[in-house]
Amino acid sequence: MSAITLGRINSKVFYVIEFIEIPICDKANGQVIVKNDIIMAVTSENIEDVCKCVAWLGEQKIAVSGHSAIIHHTINPKFLCYYFHTEMFASQKKKLAHGTKVIEVTPDKLSDIIIPIPPLPVQEEIVRILDNFTELEAELEAELEARKKQYEFYRDSLLKFDTGGGSRGAKWEQLQNISDIGTGLSLIHISEPTRRS
Repeated sequence: MSAITLGRINSKVFYVIEFIEIPICDKANGQVIVKNDIIMAVTSENIEDVCKCVAWLGEQKIAVSGHSAIIHHTINPKFLCYYFHTEMFASQKKKLAHGTKVIEVTPDKLSDIIIPIPPLPVQEEIVRILDNFTELEAELEAELEARKKQYEFYRDSLLKFDTGGGSRGAKWEQLQNISDIGTGLSLIHISEPTRRS
């Protein structure tokens, strides 16, 4: 059997939908879920991550660690999972969340959440559109990461100078020899100048 841990749900890697498989001991202590169930992290250190969720789309049964809610349902799992990442849902969960260091939304409170349920063909069309955007976002993030590495490579290459002569040679100086170094002003109360009448 495999498992989904709370840390995995809270990870940005599984922001919307992911197939997750984590080998563990066959005797799992967590609750077992089946295909299309929604797994929601009901505790977090911040309000943004509490109630972050994933949809299990695998065929096999899987165990879930504690501090999570398992939502069995009869609608499109991706549609439901996408909705749980909207501002509309966020505004509702904020009213149900409690705690200071650890933010929690208890599973029984989730029952009060109101969600829209359009006809199944509408759900599927919404999922199709959002899946396309999700795929595009992943491609853009990969491209951005590649560009970032390219920038870092050229930055470090262009700013790497030899200590000797030649066209790429540079004279090395201590910073104090080419600049004056001071500190910022202390943030103390300064009275406004008295205005002359």
